[in-house]
Amino acid sequence: MRTTAGRLASGIGGLFFVTTGLWAFVSPGSFFQTVAPWEPYNAHFLRDAGAFSTGLGLGVVAALITRGRISGLVAAAGGASLHAISHVVDHGDGGRTTDPWLLGLLAVVLVGGLLVEWNSER
Repeated sequence: MRTTAGRLASGIGGLFFVTTGLWAFVSPGSFFQTVAPWEPYNAHFLRDAGAFSTGLGLGVVAALITRGRISGLVAAAGGASLHAISHVVDHGDGGRTTDPWLLGLLAVVLVGGLLVEWNSER
């Protein structure tokens, strides 16, 4: 991504997805009232949507910074990590008892792969 327009679009898109994603993840009630007042309110689903939106934004920012080499892993690792945290936060409100563990394991695998790839590019 070498053009100014491409860099600008990536910056704006990354900022948008990370900001709105973290908002939905950290404060689903506020996000619901301000941006997405569609019933029924479900904090867990908003947290999950925020996790994946944040992952998308991180991927776009990574593509901007790294010229796209590891942006897919950044997006997947970021989204999976926040998704696992969402299931830890909402543990006991539904889902399977194994969800936090299995989603956490997936996040660890993706973050580990990301770190290996990041270090191999240096």
